[in-house]
Amino acid sequence: MTKTMTRHVPRAATLRRGFTLIELLVVISIIAVLASLIMPAIMNARAAARRTQCANNLKQLAAATMNFTTGTNGRLPTAYDWYPAVVSGTLTSNVKPRPWPVALLPFLDRNDLQRVIADGTLGGAATGGASPHVQAFTCVVDDNNYLQADGLSYVGNGGYMKYNDWGRASRQNAAVLGSYLNNSVRRAHATGVFWAPDTSLFLEAAGGTLLAPADAGYAKDTFRMSFDFISAGDGNSNTILIGENNQGGNWSWQGARNQYTQGGSLFGVRVKKGVNIGANTNNTGLALQGSVMWDHAAVVAGRLNKNLTATRFRAPRPSSNHGDLVNFAFCDGGTRSLNMNVDPRVFARLVTPDGQRMGQVVLSDE
Repeated sequence: MTKTMTRHVPRAATLRRGFTLIELLVVISIIAVLASLIMPAIMNARAAARRTQCANNLKQLAAATMNFTTGTNGRLPTAYDWYPAVVSGTLTSNVKPRPWPVALLPFLDRNDLQRVIADGTLGGAATGGASPHVQAFTCVVDDNNYLQADGLSYVGNGGYMKYNDWGRASRQNAAVLGSYLNNSVRRAHATGVFWAPDTSLFLEAAGGTLLAPADAGYAKDTFRMSFDFISAGDGNSNTILIGENNQGGNWSWQGARNQYTQGGSLFGVRVKKGVNIGANTNNTGLALQGSVMWDHAAVVAGRLNKNLTATRFRAPRPSSNHGDLVNFAFCDGGTRSLNMNVDPRVFARLVTPDGQRMGQVVLSDE
């Protein structure tokens, strides 16, 4: 019997030309899951980096302020000061008020701008017809001011502000606030750090003539705030120096007179006697009232991040685009972020350089 031998030849391997539909869907699903896990972390890292960049700007401004005081016997810059005017005859005595950031320019490596201002040529050919953008003055997430000419994201601690003067912080000066606080200018100076050197902007805002130092009737405030005054009061580490405000702006007050408003360069705590602060005539006149009173309609506009779409220069309260956080520089040179929902009484104490001797309780440092 003959056996037939069969030879088995292996079949040629089938060449694969790509992923199957199932495999492709699986890969896409895995990538989507990984992206959904990674993207929030990336966004959080970017937000944290921007907060850090903003805090670094504030730290530069605090250091510049400290360097400024070394040449002024420890005195801090005033809320504004007088400099040569751009156009002859624009103001009486040919001078113009400019806010506190101008005084810090030499300590921010911008002596070039300081010389232009000292020559009275800001806004002319030397600066291309505008006030340049200064990086240290703006926060990267402040859409109103970042990379904008004359932008200013950081505002000085202007102390307590009368509830009915809130829309025009240019009325904020120690003499006016002192008359509201039972005729005590000393009590007014205990509520803030940057103070107007005179009553000129108050009078101009009320419809009067803007009086320069050489004019008859000019009224100067001889008090000058210092870190020593603050240290002897509530302490430099417990007192805010500068904070953020998205409705701030114009570091030079260049342009028309309606820009001479401290609402673009100062922030404050909105107060009403007998509502959120005490109404007594003794040293308890700055005593803070119960928490429910800080929700009163007359003072609630002064809360952090309140009304983020407000008109620029007309909302002198701290605000930011860092979510719930607002960055602040303190008088000891350090920076901290405060939550927008911080107890308003706690924030009100951080604004006052000498509140404890005026009836306010001592804060914990935790």
